[in-house]
Amino acid sequence: YINVLALRNHLNEKADFTSYYQQVKHTTLQAFEYQDYSFDRMVEELDYQPQRNRNPLFDFFLVLHNTTDSRSLHKQISNAEIETINTGKGAVARFDMELKLRESANLLYFNINYNTELYSESLVRELMSNFKLLMMQLMQQQETQIEGIDYQSGKARTIKTRNLARLKSLKTSI
Repeated sequence: YINVLALRNHLNEKADFTSYYQQVKHTTLQAFEYQDYSFDRMVEELDYQPQRNRNPLFDFFLVLHNTTDSRSLHKQISNAEIETINTGKGAVARFDMELKLRESANLLYFNINYNTELYSESLVRELMSNFKLLMMQLMQQQETQIEGIDYQSGKARTIKTRNLARLKSLKTSI
């Protein structure tokens, strides 16, 4: 593990995105103070008992390669078209899910690698569509409480509503 910072952030759904962003920024800058501390050494000192097919500290890995500021990113996301998700078979997933983002030529490129024993291709496609929608919503509604941001596509919202209705009916029948 080279140049890996393991971060943990707690989401307050009542906070707005700008406040949450500042919190994540603060946590990240604090983590840089310990960047010379070896990730492998940390795992060893934690006396982690390895589990087959599991990463020692995290399941989701996010990589952002950026060279532009956030104003340019806003333009890129809001002007981006939904693109075909190309599926490349054969890559071995080192984490449950690894998302790489790269900015280039007025576009934001996504590259996702995931454990096929945990996630289906259709679910990952839906997650990526929701992620794109979330990014657009965050750029337009930075002062809105996080819980009020609509980040789900119509299909996911319908499934969520149906599942909540089922859950409520189960609670009342018990």
